[in-house]
Amino acid sequence: MSELEGMSEKEVLEKALISTMDLMKAMKSSACEENKGHTDLNPMVVVGLDIKDDEGNEGLGGQVVEMELSKGEHPVDVLPKMLSDLAESGLHQFRFIMFLVEGFARRATTEEGQKELANLTEDGEYERGALEKDFHENPASNVEEGIIGTAFAWTGESATLAQFYKYGDDGLPIYDEENADVTTYDKGNEQQGKVPDVFYKFIKYCHLVQMSKSN
Repeated sequence: MSELEGMSEKEVLEKALISTMDLMKAMKSSACEENKGHTDLNPMVVVGLDIKDDEGNEGLGGQVVEMELSKGEHPVDVLPKMLSDLAESGLHQFRFIMFLVEGFARRATTEEGQKELANLTEDGEYERGALEKDFHENPASNVEEGIIGTAFAWTGESATLAQFYKYGDDGLPIYDEENADVTTYDKGNEQQGKVPDVFYKFIKYCHLVQMSKSN
């Protein structure tokens, strides 16, 4: 029997995001403690794979790939090459793929009461670095720092999760548990933005590869 039996793809994404975020939080706290102060983790791509054990029980396995930014590159600029390398290594099918990165965002609430990330400037435009600049230079800023996770299912569903934090006097992160909510999206109701666009194109490419193999 599968541990995921009866779960929708959105529920699988939600469970996977929360579990992976818990791991990222522990890793960040450990890194800050080890370095005695503020420490950012490298961005990570997590691939969810369907697995079966020796007894025939089905479940989820995972592969974690850390993004190295040795030259100060922006993670979004490195992401297409990273996904291309994964495809060249043989990754063409998966249950979901996920991206986790530390960054800056505003909170927003939809008309339905869902919490979402508003990665835009006050005038509704996207400008790289604007949120970070506002966070550091504006005492009244409503921009917050956090670990931001986005996940995309093979079947088209997606989800986001932001774990905001502040640093304590000891330099360790204090996580805001109250607002650690997952926002899920149905197939066809796509997330907007540069990162989702990169992943949607990658998943479309992987679908085409699988289709060519079956012909």
